[in-house]
Amino acid sequence: MVPALLVLIAGLRLVPRDPVRAGGRPPVDLAGALTVTGAVLLVLGVEQAAHAPVLRTAAVLTAGVALLAAFVVIERRSAAPLVRLGLLRSWPLVRANVMGLLFTAGFFGFQFVAVLYFQELRGWSAERTSYAMLAMGADAVLAPVLTPRLVRRFGHARVIVAGLLCAGLGYALFLPVGADWPYPAMFPSMLLVGVAFALVYGPLTIVATDGIANPPNRAWPAACCTPRSSSVRPSGCRR
Repeated sequence: MVPALLVLIAGLRLVPRDPVRAGGRPPVDLAGALTVTGAVLLVLGVEQAAHAPVLRTAAVLTAGVALLAAFVVIERRSAAPLVRLGLLRSWPLVRANVMGLLFTAGFFGFQFVAVLYFQELRGWSAERTSYAMLAMGADAVLAPVLTPRLVRRFGHARVIVAGLLCAGLGYALFLPVGADWPYPAMFPSMLLVGVAFALVYGPLTIVATDGIANPPNRAWPAACCTPRSSSVRPSGCRR
C-alpha cells in the first residue's frame, strides 16, 4: 500500500495536467455516478444468494434494479451523461458488446474452473496455481506488439475469428483433463486462451467504437480507455 501511495503522490507532481478545453470543463454527472455505483448491489445479491436469507437477497436485488433504473432515467435527462444511451442504437456497438460478453464469460469462466481444478482437485497452492496459469498472461505482451500488426495486415474480422478459434481450441483441449495429467499437457490450453484474448479484445473494441464521434468537451468512449485497446486505437476515437 505504501509504494502505491508514493507512486500516486509522485504522479500528482510529475504527470502534466491536461490543457484547459475550449468552453471549460463539462459538468460532472454525480447523480449518475452514484446510482450506477449502487447498482453493484445486483452483483452482491447474486453472490450472497446461496448463503443469505431469501428476503435479504430479494431486498438487495430489488435495490440494485431500482438504482439501475434510476441511472437510466438520470442519463436520459442529464446534459453531460456518463453514458450516452443513444450509443445503444448503434448495431455494430451492440453486436460487438454481445460478442465481448460471451467471449469474456468463457475466458473468465475457464479461469475459474482451472483454479478450482488446480487447487481443489490437485491440491496445489495459490502460488503454484498462479505459475501454472502464467501462460494466459501472454496477451499482455502480444496485444500491444503483435495484434496491431495483424490488424493492419488482415483486418479486424479475420483477427477476431482467429482469436475465437484459438479460444475454442484451448477449451476443447482442456475438456478431457484428468486428475493425474502432467502440466505440459495442459500448457497448450493456457497459452491458446491467452493468445485468444490478445487477438479478440483489442480488435473487437475497434469494431465497436469505430465511427463513433465524441461530443465537444467529453471524454473518449469508455472502450477507448481500456488497457488492451489503448495500443490499438479505434479510428473513431479522436482526441
